[in-house]
Amino acid sequence: MCGGVYCRHMIDKRGVRRASINLVVGVGTFLCDLALLYGLVRGMHLDPVLATPMAFLVAVTLNHALARRYVFRQTARGLWASLSIFLGLACLGALVSTVAMYILVTWWGVAFLLARILIAGVVGALSYLFHLYINFRVVGQHH
Repeated sequence: MCGGVYCRHMIDKRGVRRASINLVVGVGTFLCDLALLYGLVRGMHLDPVLATPMAFLVAVTLNHALARRYVFRQTARGLWASLSIFLGLACLGALVSTVAMYILVTWWGVAFLLARILIAGVVGALSYLFHLYINFRVVGQHH
């Protein structure tokens, strides 16, 4: 199932290191996302579905800045080019997260923080792979 460049990259010590740093950055910014979401829902009494893209976009912007500096620092792609691609991906991520939040919270009755955690696992993993291979194009380059 696993083959080619992806497997070699993930098994390589430097690939594992990059993925580990990404995990730390991702968890840290996701905790910011959850705190913002909680504050918007409980403190400002916004609907969780409306609050999700707000919190997501703030946290994912912080994630991009930190990931560019610490995870994907070998990228040859310029700041504005990577930022443009990032903004497109962030909007797509916000849309996917919001629709998934609507389904989980409104239709299935899942608690909003639990729903956000479930969604983040999928969106975060896909986002990392997108940045690794497409946006920053650093697969095979060593950290």
